[in-house]
Amino acid sequence: MVSNKRIPDYYPTMYLDSYTPEEILQSKRKSMLKKGSDEDAKVVLSKNQEQELEK
Repeated sequence: MVSNKRIPDYYPTMYLDSYTPEEILQSKRKSMLKKGSDEDAKVVLSKNQEQELEK
């Protein structure tokens, strides 16, 4: 079971700082979702810029 302590953003040596596999997985998942959201925002911005240029 994942503990309630604050889990930082993923970094490769988390296991050395005594994070459990579940905590590491949760951290990696959070980082991946954040990265995906950032990329989605860039795509939306690009589409908006294209629409403005077409006007």
